Amino acid sequence: MFQWFDAKSAEAFAVQFAKDVVRLVGKVDVGKKSRDKQLVKIHRLFGTVQKFSAAERLNIYKKAKLGQTLGRSLVDAGYPKDFAEDVVHMTLQQL
Repeated sequence: MFQWFDAKSAEAFAVQFAKDVVRLVGKVDVGKKSRDKQLVKIHRLFGTVQKFSAAERLNIYKKAKLGQTLGRSLVDAGYPKDFAEDVVHMTLQQL
């Protein structure tokens, strides 16, 4: 029962995924075209999301913690909130 609320692995994955996004995308660029290019680059990382999802059984609580941690990590890294929300949305669709 208590394992249902243990989201440490999901949070750790979200922090690592955010670091990978920062490494791959680089600096924050506000323009629409560059933003779309950045989102396309992130699609390369979705293989790791699918592998994590296959290895770790995620319930709704763990998915929510993963999304919250990923979004917060990206905003803390300097990305605009709408960009972070788009990345979180695309990532959660892969789970």
